Amino acid sequence: MTTIVIYMLIAFVAVILSLGIGADLYLRREWGLWPWHTPLYRKNKRPRKRA
Repeated sequence: MTTIVIYMLIAFVAVILSLGIGADLYLRREWGLWPWHTPLYRKNKRPRKRA
């Protein structure tokens, strides 16, 4: 019984991770948006004052 629960949890986490990565890649490809959680997005959000 416990092995079934463990396998279900692993599958659930894998599905959520794959969905997140898929949405990530889709957004980047379609609109050129960086996801909110990446440090690159935060770094490039503010325009630089010194060019």
